[in-house]
Amino acid sequence: MTGDGHHATEIGPTQVGPTQVGPTQVGPAAAVALLAVGRGIPNAAMRWIPLFLPIIARSMDTSLGRCAAAMGVGELFGMTALVTGRLVHRQGSRRWFAVGLAATAAGNALGATAPVLAAFAVGYALLIIGQSCCNVSGQAWIGRNTPPDRRGRYLGAFETSWALALLIGTPLAAGAVALTWRGPYLLWTAAAALVVLPILRWLPEGPSEAGSPWDGSAGRPTEPPVAVGLPRSAWLTVAVSTLLMIASVSIAVSCGAWLESRFGFGAASLGVVAFVLGSSELVASLTIARVADRWGATRSLRTGVAVMLGGAATMAISGHAAVVAVAGLALFIGGFEFSYIATVAIAIRHRPAIVARLVGTLSAGTTLARAVFAAVTGWLYSTTGIAGPLTMAAAAGGAVLLVLPLLARREPTPTDHAGHPA
Repeated sequence: MTGDGHHATEIGPTQVGPTQVGPTQVGPAAAVALLAVGRGIPNAAMRWIPLFLPIIARSMDTSLGRCAAAMGVGELFGMTALVTGRLVHRQGSRRWFAVGLAATAAGNALGATAPVLAAFAVGYALLIIGQSCCNVSGQAWIGRNTPPDRRGRYLGAFETSWALALLIGTPLAAGAVALTWRGPYLLWTAAAALVVLPILRWLPEGPSEAGSPWDGSAGRPTEPPVAVGLPRSAWLTVAVSTLLMIASVSIAVSCGAWLESRFGFGAASLGVVAFVLGSSELVASLTIARVADRWGATRSLRTGVAVMLGGAATMAISGHAAVVAVAGLALFIGGFEFSYIATVAIAIRHRPAIVARLVGTLSAGTTLARAVFAAVTGWLYSTTGIAGPLTMAAAAGGAVLLVLPLLARREPTPTDHAGHPA
């Protein structure tokens, strides 16, 4: 037993109540660590591409614009999360997390086959599908399998994989691409293939029908796996996550061009900025992992939005002070990461019968927002400079604060894995 009363994460048979953790399965903390490592692979496979897109374009003897357009089309395949959520609910997280890793391996393998735009486009679409499967499966697993009083901590730990994909994955990709443009593709193909077996062998299946083997709910009656409509609190959560993504993409799409034109940043300077932003994301993930369960998801969300808006204001008044501009950008990105994880924490507090579909709907909504508002932001920046994207980000963040009182009144009570109030 660990000090908090939960079973230790060593591999081995552990009897809890009327069911048993299998001899090759792990406890919740080790399972979340395994999920974070697994999800980090599709994240890393995606995050290196924008930075090295000029090298990829030259290898295919095509334009940067055509590569970016192919990526934009590929992003829309994140809408498959709508279907993935339903499949995860019916068939469990373990299977669909493995499917996500398989799609990631296939997408990277295809990208490495030949320097042609078609292979790049289809490969990138498979990466998006793989990342979506891993994201939805992992978040749903945490919502249905971890103790309610520690769910925020586990979710924050899981979400560190996004920041670490940039901080660790991008330098690895840089070393690989120095050898050959195929290097990162081959690296992430191998990594995804290697992690599939541990996921299938060690990850306990989501117990939506059987209860949790860790908290004594195993064997208790649960909600039947029937179609259940999403309540208003769920749709408010989707609305908040979509607004947050609109704010994020407004700055993410325009900040590179702004730093280059306003401050003369080159490739090396932008690389340093990428490291700063990755560090900000990691700090936000680790911080919310520590405070979310104590503060509550709604207070955490409000705090994150305040930091995000403060970062946008700092960018707006930075003038020609590059350090102030980058500090504001780091605050904005960190605030967004904090807010978004808090929103997911609200989503996974819903009943187990709807958690998988809800996180799938949430992911699809943010995908659509990212695809549409990336184009809107490009037009805004070309006509207004950074003022337009900053205004759009502030408006979206302000809208979240307006919706938040409604969400706070309808915020779900945390439930155990059988759907009973904690």
